[in-house]
Amino acid sequence: IDITKWGYEKWWNKMLLFNPDICKEGTNIYFDLDLVFDGVQDITWMIDWIKATPDKLRCIYKYWVPIEFKKNAYYNSGWNPRFAYPTLINTSFMGWNGRSLKDMWWDFEQEADFHMTRFWGNDDYLDYFWPDRLAVLPRKVFYSYFYGAEHGSEFFDKDKEMFIKRPDYYVRLLNGRGKRIDYVEHDQLGGWRD
Repeated sequence: IDITKWGYEKWWNKMLLFNPDICKEGTNIYFDLDLVFDGVQDITWMIDWIKATPDKLRCIYKYWVPIEFKKNAYYNSGWNPRFAYPTLINTSFMGWNGRSLKDMWWDFEQEADFHMTRFWGNDDYLDYFWPDRLAVLPRKVFYSYFYGAEHGSEFFDKDKEMFIKRPDYYVRLLNGRGKRIDYVEHDQLGGWRD
């Protein structure tokens, strides 16, 4: 499908997945290309989770980010517009049923240029306008190779070490600065670690 006619940049092209002319009936699953499946051979349970919430968008909750981020990011950034609508959701994985999210597409398309200027990305847009339609996958499924797996709280231990594989998780996100780490940082970290 040639998506260049819409002229969207970067992650905004993900919104096209909800366009009823592009979206297909049945269970739809999307993965960013910067994901690594570590030892997973069967993802049918993900399909079951998607089917269980027929009118929702399944996505990732960023357990590796402190919960206060959403409340404090804009202020702590010095009022940087990039952090005006912070979110704790991530759409590196998305799952949904049929054309059930076409209303998200229609809403976005009506004022696409405005939304793409107002929000840093589609994650912020979806969390701001559609929080009741989002359903996240549970802990111990996705983690960030750069940011860690769990920021921690009184209920969950911290697991913030970077650049280690976690065998008790299914999918590793290669998101954040970790994708762009340069040789100086590489040397300071003492090389890559598995």
